[in-house]
Amino acid sequence: MSKETSETLKILLGGFIVGAAIGILFAPEKGKKTRKKLRKKFETGQTFLFEESEHLAETLKNNAENVKEKLEKSFNDFIDGGKEKTEEIITLLEEKLHRLKESLEQKS
Repeated sequence: MSKETSETLKILLGGFIVGAAIGILFAPEKGKKTRKKLRKKFETGQTFLFEESEHLAETLKNNAENVKEKLEKSFNDFIDGGKEKTEEIITLLEEKLHRLKESLEQKS
């Protein structure tokens, strides 16, 4: 979980708790009604946090898949580039070897 998301969830949870406490302190209704309202708000908050955590998990999964794909592509590009350079070097060395042989044959 990213630091930013973690902080956001902490702020939301803290706001929920403070709001509930203020609601209890200033509630003009009887205890039974207040408890019923608090239970409903708690359940709503719980549902919200559950849905947000599922959304966050899906987002993290997608981001991880994207990073994996980019790394695989970069690695494959690197390997392919290395193969091309190797082939170029071999070709150059073969050409130099051929010229060296020709040079030696001319001197003989």
